[in-house]
Amino acid sequence: MAKSKLIIIIVASLLVAGIAGVVLMKTVFNHTCPPEQMVISNMTPKVDEEVTFSFDNASVTSWSWDFGDGNKGDKSPVTHAYTKPGKYKVVLRINGSADCDKTEEIEVKPLILEEETNLIMPVIEGPQEVSANQPVTFKETSGKGNSWSWGFGETLKSDDSKEQNPTYTFKYPGTHKVTVFINGDNKAVAEWKVDVIPGAKSATSASTTQPTSTSTAATNTTTSKGSDAATTTDTKGSKTPSNTPSAAATTTAPAKTTQPTDDKVTPMSNDELIGMFKQLTGKNGNTDAIEKYVRGNLAMDVSVNGKIKSLNSYLRAISITGECKIKSVKQTNDKSKGYLTKLEITE
Repeated sequence: MAKSKLIIIIVASLLVAGIAGVVLMKTVFNHTCPPEQMVISNMTPKVDEEVTFSFDNASVTSWSWDFGDGNKGDKSPVTHAYTKPGKYKVVLRINGSADCDKTEEIEVKPLILEEETNLIMPVIEGPQEVSANQPVTFKETSGKGNSWSWGFGETLKSDDSKEQNPTYTFKYPGTHKVTVFINGDNKAVAEWKVDVIPGAKSATSASTTQPTSTSTAATNTTTSKGSDAATTTDTKGSKTPSNTPSAAATTTAPAKTTQPTDDKVTPMSNDELIGMFKQLTGKNGNTDAIEKYVRGNLAMDVSVNGKIKSLNSYLRAISITGECKIKSVKQTNDKSKGYLTKLEITE
């Protein structure tokens, strides 16, 4: 009898142990973490450079990324760009379980590396407000330049002038970004923003400082300092007084000069605008049509995948790489003139 009870106790113990083992194995199995590590496309990116993060495993159904700078992600692969240099701890939580968190550290470099100590930064001096169609001079005053490459924001060129202190005439009103780099080193570029106002103000300013002469095929109108009336001289040489005061004569005539910004343009369809961008990828691509469509304001901000860039830098990137990745655009146009005032691009 005692022997039978002992056998029963042993069998019962084995059953309990077996059940506990199954439960334990199931628990361990369900919480086994995937052995793979997250994959980061670049461990030392520069500021604003997109980085791709991914984690591939068939058992994973959800991803929760923490990029260490306050931004999150919820898919794989996912891209992210850091806006400030520094070291960031990247944490990935899979299937909602903290037990299987994956961690990596990424170091974001500044746009100009600290070790590039031989870089020489140019210095720009110039006006902050000018009139269209009025020559204006900019100076590079670092004293360390042997050659200069200037861009004035109305074209894609970074070599609009090779002079140290160039004189330039802006065609289009708006905010323009003037840039210069020296000694052929485009890693260190100085920038200067200048507001260009319509040319009519330029004519008014000129009339107060110097004599102004405006000619046509039939007549020549000249106003001199100290004179309250303009004199009209026809092609035969006879002179007749004009009843128009000198200020009116000097202001009105130049204002009649056709301003490209006053021309009305026909708003393009989104497909037409995308096609215009794609033309820049060819050898003969130019920005003339785009310049007219934005009143020459190539320094205007555009949204590219939600990030703000200057139109000038975006066009330049297309021209240099020969690639246009635009999938769709959303444009806002001036109601009376038709030109483009706002642009959102999705790549």
